[in-house]
Amino acid sequence: MMARRKKRLSKWGDNPPTHVPVEEVEAVLNHYFPDGYEYRGSHIVVRHPELAKYPLAYGPDGHITIPVKKGQQVKGRYLKTLAQTISFLEELGQFE
Repeated sequence: MMARRKKRLSKWGDNPPTHVPVEEVEAVLNHYFPDGYEYRGSHIVVRHPELAKYPLAYGPDGHITIPVKKGQQVKGRYLKTLAQTISFLEELGQFE
């Protein structure tokens, strides 16, 4: 399971697909941000306290916003941002 998640994140960061089902994104979010994301209309807002230290990239409250197309799909460029953010937090030692 962990290897599959890492492979998915690597693909999203290097060569993201055009779209993926929102359920795939939720699976990743449930692992890395179990209490750190919420739906706001047609967007998923992901927050992490460590990101607040980098307000130019993540805003003063440390968040990224992921639009959900028609409530079902997430575009590749947002997958890439999510993968890069998770990688950044891993480098900072925020995930095991």
